[in-house]
Amino acid sequence: MKKRFRGDILLIAAMCILSGCAKAPEAEEKNGIHYALNESDESIMNIIENDTENVDLKKGVDENKCVCSIGDLDNVMNINAMIDGADLETISISTAEPFPDAVNVEKVIDILFGGEANVIESNLEKDNAEQQGNEGEQADIRQMKSIGQISLNSVNGNIHFTQTSHAGFDYRNDNLLAQYKQIETSGNYFEEFNKDISDSYTIDMAKQNLFEIFSYILNTEIQVVSCTSIYNEMGYGFYEFNFVPIIEKLPVAINDRDMNTDNIVDVYGRVQIGKDGIAVIEATNLLWRGTNISNAPEMNCLELEKVLEILEEYIKKGEISCSEKITFTKVSLVWLPITEDWTKAELVPVWRFYIPCAELIESGMADISLTENAATDICINAIDGKIENIQ
Repeated sequence: MKKRFRGDILLIAAMCILSGCAKAPEAEEKNGIHYALNESDESIMNIIENDTENVDLKKGVDENKCVCSIGDLDNVMNINAMIDGADLETISISTAEPFPDAVNVEKVIDILFGGEANVIESNLEKDNAEQQGNEGEQADIRQMKSIGQISLNSVNGNIHFTQTSHAGFDYRNDNLLAQYKQIETSGNYFEEFNKDISDSYTIDMAKQNLFEIFSYILNTEIQVVSCTSIYNEMGYGFYEFNFVPIIEKLPVAINDRDMNTDNIVDVYGRVQIGKDGIAVIEATNLLWRGTNISNAPEMNCLELEKVLEILEEYIKKGEISCSEKITFTKVSLVWLPITEDWTKAELVPVWRFYIPCAELIESGMADISLTENAATDICINAIDGKIENIQ
């Protein structure tokens, strides 16, 4: 039995264009906290400051799961989700900048190419923002710190690594890519979420390999956000992971669909990895690093129960539109990187409620969202409770 759900990003992009991103309400400072200011501001303040406990949160045997329904009448938000992220009592808003020097080229050559003898290296021309001044939107996206781009190719022309100036890099092994692609083109194959392909190479083994590689070549931690297992009837296959960097204990919000906003840094990592090795790494804006983290003031972080009550208030007031036919399957405490000029970003801590892109399409909830104009991705500020983004 063959299952397909990848490649429908255009549908998600259409959803984002229609739904848009919520404009953040103004804020009022009280006791050192900037509270949301909108038509439900008093009720939001009351929820934050008092033990209201209006939401019946059901936690299963696994304490890392959130199960509840909030809202009223026809505007209901159903959640049956795993909770990702740290359980933090205090948190701070800080900043991040592109850090292209994070890539350890020697480690890249050693680990991904098997040594210097196998590599042909060339330094591409440095970016020149002035030369790109007439390139319109593309120039705006690339208004980053100018760096010397690096291009590495294997002697046999099979392996490629390119570090680009948009704070990311790409890696490709053509032989492995063709080998993995053949699984999808020759006979029946299967695509499933979070399924071990074999006992000899499990998801945990693949994750551990990926974590070790990134700790060597970038000296950074990453978090795997989703896993798709692709394999044939013979049990041979590979895993496709989506992942993000971790900055000061928190992962960055992944953009596995095209967010309809110009001011959120598009962070997205994708890898295809199997027992025979890595075929592809796409690392978009993974080279951002936190700055002045130690100097940022610590503030109380809203607990999940509080955020659920705030969400219910927004839903009842009609500020968030939901559908009882849609179930949110991911809840995570993450950084939302908001930028004005793409040279620096403010790291805003948010509780994010969403459905990963592949799951959204496969389940049919993408169509429901379009038909009913219902949200499938909601970010609530983890300090003041305001809406930071809605898709």
